Amino acid sequence: MDNETYIQQRRAIARTFALLFVVGWGMLIFLARPANPADALTNPTAVPPSATNREPTLNPAGASLVRIEWFSHCNPAQTQLGLYAPTDGACTPGQTPSFNWLQSQLVVAKLLNEGEYLERVQHPSLTACRAAVYGANGQLTGWVCLEAQGVLRTDAIGQNVLARAWLQTDGKWMTVR
Repeated sequence: MDNETYIQQRRAIARTFALLFVVGWGMLIFLARPANPADALTNPTAVPPSATNREPTLNPAGASLVRIEWFSHCNPAQTQLGLYAPTDGACTPGQTPSFNWLQSQLVVAKLLNEGEYLERVQHPSLTACRAAVYGANGQLTGWVCLEAQGVLRTDAIGQNVLARAWLQTDGKWMTVR
């Protein structure tokens, strides 16, 4: 009987360890998965930097130009903006500010007039124009396009450039009308 009791105790201990092993692996797999399953399918070279959705900090010492682009040209699922310093590579912006930041900066750069606001809307034919400008009355008044020539404000059709501005690394805007 002592031998049978000893075997039962060993089996109970082995079951406990096996259960702990399975639970431990399950927790490890659960915690290692991405929060958003779509993130696992994205191109690893198109993953935005860790400064996602933070307001950007610009270098006051320099005065070089910062390129602002829609991050969706690297990954169509991304709706963020990318701030590219001259040393940043393709699809790896140094910072990714929020859409609200862009709107506030366009007011500072005088590309948006008082009472106008932005809405995320893709222009039917211009891929660089992904923000529609609406007036206080809710009528479409223009488009904001982010491209290599800077931030452009166009008319309601998207054909005529009304204003152009560049963001500099010191945080100031250089406006060309």
